Amino acid sequence: MNAERKRLKKEASTERSRLERRLGEIEREMKRIVDSIVVTGMPPEQFVARMQELEAEKAKVIAGLDAAKATTSSPCTPRRSIVTSALLWN
Repeated sequence: MNAERKRLKKEASTERSRLERRLGEIEREMKRIVDSIVVTGMPPEQFVARMQELEAEKAKVIAGLDAAKATTSSPCTPRRSIVTSALLWN
């Protein structure tokens, strides 16, 4: 059971790292698009579709990160709650 918990925790950590990396990539690409509009004066209409795709993907990645953070939080095991209760009430 402990080995399974460690495996799941490692998988969640790997997934969270992948999502954080992808979020950084998305934000950098969005910044490059904005910079190219501002610096070169290119018409923003050329980039609207790509920015919408990036914003949608960013929302999915953020939702995935929130889910990964919730998964990796340590739940209170029955033994831990018994010990904690004993400490609090005695």
